[in-house]
Amino acid sequence: MDDERDLAWAGMYNVRDLGGLPTAQGGTTRFGAIVRSEGLDRLQPAGWAALGAHGVRTCIDLRSGFEVKERPYQAGVPGIVVVSAPWEEGLLDDPEFRDWAESGVLGTALYFAPFLERWPARTADMVRAVATAGPGGVLYHCQRGRDRTGLLTMLLLSLVGVPDELIVADHLRTDDRLVAQGIGLGHVSLDGEAELFAARGTTAEATLHALLSGLNVATYLLEAGLTARELDGIRTRLVADTGP
Repeated sequence: MDDERDLAWAGMYNVRDLGGLPTAQGGTTRFGAIVRSEGLDRLQPAGWAALGAHGVRTCIDLRSGFEVKERPYQAGVPGIVVVSAPWEEGLLDDPEFRDWAESGVLGTALYFAPFLERWPARTADMVRAVATAGPGGVLYHCQRGRDRTGLLTMLLLSLVGVPDELIVADHLRTDDRLVAQGIGLGHVSLDGEAELFAARGTTAEATLHALLSGLNVATYLLEAGLTARELDGIRTRLVADTGP
């Protein structure tokens, strides 16, 4: 199943369809509905053609403005809408966020729970961008396709009832791909992360499980400002109809 979800698009190492995952309600996530990836600035012409052929019609860029300036891109095939949705724009001016960045925590799952607690409205805006995208497939990305992209993926999959163990496995799969291919393409390595977790008496896997077990995503997003209709839009987009 993982092999089917991995998408080999020229220039990329971490493109993955969210389809094919079971939900607690007996459904299955839909192939072609939502795709996660690293930054599209490395996508080659053949990769853009594959993106279009996969049915993607909206690309949501989660990067901050300075990252977009450093690694800009334009849609490489007609009919693709690129939406700017900078999740962390301006937060380097916040002392706590800046401390995460300077300590290395920002690049790990250790910042997920405190980020969700501090900035629910920002998080709701990211989910809303997916919920309100136009017809066709939706792709979202940050730079490595790991942290912002990973957190958004966890929220979406949890919202539609994918079991926690599969959500965690999907998140950690990105680390495997980063080590195998991404570092060679110029992405930041994972050096020192194991020590950050060990200093707190935990692991990446345990941190992710703790986050998911303590979070009701639907309630969190509703309290953060999403509407019930927008949440239903995610479910309708992502979960295949199981019939009568």
